Amino acid sequence: VSAEEVAKLEKHLMLLRQEYVKLQKKLADTERRCNLLAAQANQDNASDTFISRLLAIVAELYQQEQYSDLKIKVGDKHINAHKFVLAARSDAWSLANLASTEELDLSDADPEVTMAMLQWIYTDELELREDDIFLTELMKLANKFQLHLLRERCEKGVMSLVNVRNCIRFYQTAEELNASTLLNYCAEIIASHWDDLRKEDFSSMSAQLLYKMFKSKTEYPLHKAIKVEREDVVFLYLIEMDSQLPGKLNELDHNGDLALDLALAQRLESIATTLVNYKADVDRADKKGWSLLHKAIQRGDKFAANFLIKNGARVNAATLGDQETPLHLVASYSPKKHLPDVMAEMAQIAESLLQAGANPNMQNSKGRTPLHVSIVVRNEPVFSQLLQCKKLDLELKDHEGSTALWLAVQYITVSSDQSVNPFEDAPVVNGTSFDENSFAARLIHRGSNTDAPDTVTGNCLLQRAAGAGNEAASLFLATHGAKVNHQNKWGETPLHTACRHGLANLTAELLQQGANPNIQTAEAALGQRDVSCTAENVYLQTPLHMAIAYNHPDVVSVILEQKANALHATNNLQIIPDFSLKDSRDQTVLGLALWTGM
Repeated sequence: VSAEEVAKLEKHLMLLRQEYVKLQKKLADTERRCNLLAAQANQDNASDTFISRLLAIVAELYQQEQYSDLKIKVGDKHINAHKFVLAARSDAWSLANLASTEELDLSDADPEVTMAMLQWIYTDELELREDDIFLTELMKLANKFQLHLLRERCEKGVMSLVNVRNCIRFYQTAEELNASTLLNYCAEIIASHWDDLRKEDFSSMSAQLLYKMFKSKTEYPLHKAIKVEREDVVFLYLIEMDSQLPGKLNELDHNGDLALDLALAQRLESIATTLVNYKADVDRADKKGWSLLHKAIQRGDKFAANFLIKNGARVNAATLGDQETPLHLVASYSPKKHLPDVMAEMAQIAESLLQAGANPNMQNSKGRTPLHVSIVVRNEPVFSQLLQCKKLDLELKDHEGSTALWLAVQYITVSSDQSVNPFEDAPVVNGTSFDENSFAARLIHRGSNTDAPDTVTGNCLLQRAAGAGNEAASLFLATHGAKVNHQNKWGETPLHTACRHGLANLTAELLQQGANPNIQTAEAALGQRDVSCTAENVYLQTPLHMAIAYNHPDVVSVILEQKANALHATNNLQIIPDFSLKDSRDQTVLGLALWTGM
């Protein structure tokens, strides 16, 4: 609804209220005339009858000294009054009660309200203001002195002013005064706008009355009491439902919420502690296996998460299907989606979980541990917490065969410096530099296996990275302790893989790191692509054979330069390539080069 339409509706509602007040006044006048007509029935000259003249005289006596036999103190003034008029209006002021009374003290009430009551007593006239406080006070005063007709008039006037924001206050007033008409009217508004009422609307209501209302309006009074932050009403519920505890505490309301979860979401620690002391289930999970701890972490609620951990919630509970533990959830927070403060809070929750016994090695439905997850989303704060855990298994693989280190090296980047000669015996990394604070570098420092061979192919991480064409990751591994002469199931080394995929920089780095250029493959690797049948089912190949067979002249040049430099190099790691070695087709590298036309 647009603001303009809301304004129109409010204006329309205001006009309706004004019309309602006018109708109430007309109704009161009509009732008074009707009473006069009934009293004057079958009499001529009605205006001159005893009853009509008596009413006119009483009205004229208002505040007059004539016939006055009583003083009424209103505020700091004294008003002339008449005992017989008061006695005619209420039994509370019967002639017997007022016989020896000379002054009636009403100074404790609001003077304006008291004068409105006295005017009605004498004249039967009442101005219905659009002032809810004035009408409420007048209704209370009328109730005190048993002026039932005046109270009814006030009730009808107040009804025109009742809305969603004040209906609770008027309901309480009507309950106190036993004003059934107003009470029922307010109850209807409350029922219609039950979900729109806020905690502020209930703040002035007594616990007993509020609990009574909640029980009459909702099937879940405990949940409502928590939503409006009324701990006193929660206690009344616990006392009444004592024989049905703790079952009642673990009921889901119409929105699927638990009482404890509502208390935690609103950070009502006192109420939450009370519920736990009365055996509310801190591990209650929904149909998908999401526990309160899972939900707290999902909404980024550090308070709720810490409360649950402190009160013994299961820190290794896994959801159904995805098999996500609380640690998986904190690890899944991404710095791209969340502010640094939130990321820091997730790290603190991770620390609390680990201290409470959370298993950092549990795997989800994809086989990934919280460590895997933190690396994928680049969650450095949680990653750091996990690295500090002594129980952390760095070598667990997900269902795709990936270790944490393999996932981490996918994010490796290099900055090249072409002025560096890769064959000088200087402590440089092939003209590249790496961030030693990267996830991958920190994993290796923590003890990650830089090889982690695949159980099916025997490929190490270095071969896997080279095979995927990820030269940056390959260079990183080659310079951080990976075995450069590791052989897979078919006898291939990382140098073979680099030569087959044309990775010249990696080839140079591997040779620099001591890779043996003379190792020959044991048998043809399955899945090798055909290149004019030169590589098909060929084995006993050196890396140089592969570079020629797959037509990578830049790689061939690197190996040729390696031979020239190795002859005078002081680096004992470098091995001189043997160009006389033959493959399974009896081809030397020279013969193969001539045959392929390189």
